[in-house]
Amino acid sequence: MSEVGLLLVGRDGNGKSSVGNSILNKKAFIPRSSSFQGSDDLTQASEVVDGRQVTVVDGISLRDNCTDGPENVSVTISLARKAVEMFVFGFTALLLVLKYGVRFTNQEKQAIRIIKSLFGDDVLKKYGVIVMSYGDSFATDVEDDGTTFDDWCRQQTGDVKDLFKECGNRYVLFNNREQNNDRKQNQIKNLMLKVDEVKSRVPKYTMDSFKAASFGQRKMLAESKLPELEKKTSQVLDSVTKRLRKLDDSFLTAENYISDLQSLKKETNELKAYLQREDGGTNSIGQLLLQISVTEASISAKKERHQRKMEYDELISSSESSTKHDQIRAKTNTKILAIFVFIIALIIFIYFMLPVYKPSVLPSVHNSSPNHNQ
Repeated sequence: MSEVGLLLVGRDGNGKSSVGNSILNKKAFIPRSSSFQGSDDLTQASEVVDGRQVTVVDGISLRDNCTDGPENVSVTISLARKAVEMFVFGFTALLLVLKYGVRFTNQEKQAIRIIKSLFGDDVLKKYGVIVMSYGDSFATDVEDDGTTFDDWCRQQTGDVKDLFKECGNRYVLFNNREQNNDRKQNQIKNLMLKVDEVKSRVPKYTMDSFKAASFGQRKMLAESKLPELEKKTSQVLDSVTKRLRKLDDSFLTAENYISDLQSLKKETNELKAYLQREDGGTNSIGQLLLQISVTEASISAKKERHQRKMEYDELISSSESSTKHDQIRAKTNTKILAIFVFIIALIIFIYFMLPVYKPSVLPSVHNSSPNHNQ
């Protein structure tokens, strides 16, 4: 006997638990209406159905608050993991329960996005079978014109048509209040035909499949943190911007100014590192990183401007010092030159003045000799 695993998912109020009871032809699942789902709400039941051993897990109910904040998202991911673990060999098909007669609202679209985030972007394409509940309402609506469910599905447009196409037009109508055994068996057979179609195309969805979908789970968790991350980013950047303005009005030296800028840059770097850790590599914080980069650019521009000012002041100081040194050296050289000129002049003076003194001495000697001879 072949084994079939069916995972039921859908929004609250769509008749998910009742569909499970109709498949197994027994009251195995009790519809619950609470603000949030706990692990105890996951229920498993088995029965022989249409010659198959069918195991059904009444999986997660996609309530409106299941993605409100990281705590709720973490619980939702844990429930999805546990639902998959409840199948020993994985599930054969994922039954997406929609309610006939209700507009395909943004809440329904969000539920589809959550399913893909939890189980993989291609889970509906590979494993999805749409079960439209409240088939009794459909029967009442088409009682006069004889439209079949297939006709009605083909007439759909927009998002509903796209969803049907994504699931490979695998859809069935369920009347959970049906009392006629033949009609009840007929809707079960139609469902099993769609399940067999999935089974023939892809292997069962296992825990390995769930782990492979971890990027979507991390992204959903990161996006749930965005409001808090946006608040923290705004607070830090506002503080940095105010301190930047105060720096411009301060009378700090260029060195101290740059030191304070480096402190602000360190603060923005720490914020960026924190955001990247919280993002988990999902690229959900691009807008926040852009805001940080604008502030960083402002800090870098101010730092570069003041570094240039420091270099200019250094150059001017060096130039003034060099000028003073040249002036001192020039004065010294002038003094040395004056002394040198004085010495040369003195030497020349002595050299030319000596002959003048010699003739005045010699004649007196010569004149005294004749008188002595006489």
